[in-house]
Amino acid sequence: TVSRHLKEDGHLIIFDQLCKHDYMLTPHVKFRSEASFSALLRQAGLCVKSREPLFVFLAPPIYGNKFIDVVVSGLYKVFGYLLRSSYRIGSLAGRAVYSLDNVLRRSNISTPNHALFLVGKAGKSGSC
Repeated sequence: TVSRHLKEDGHLIIFDQLCKHDYMLTPHVKFRSEASFSALLRQAGLCVKSREPLFVFLAPPIYGNKFIDVVVSGLYKVFGYLLRSSYRIGSLAGRAVYSLDNVLRRSNISTPNHALFLVGKAGKSGSC
């Protein structure tokens, strides 16, 4: 496992998107709950040292309902296509969404989206 190759004070950075419950949007896309994610890390002798939310709306949030998630993902794809069709509109909208995303991220809302996890070896008792 990764844990064997990690120094005692070493860290692993994981970029992932967790959901409220384990969930497969499509056969090749699996979202894990925080509990499942932590359990997988524990099985590997690892634990989350810190977590930093990265996006709120710069990438489609996952709500754990296939219908809603497919619609939201589709809207993001259409919106992305429209933004790519015009550099000016795309850059204006990109800056606006980025600013909105930063404000929302600082407000600690709980929209499930991408986060950066700093992972390290768990202690002998399994504690972090």
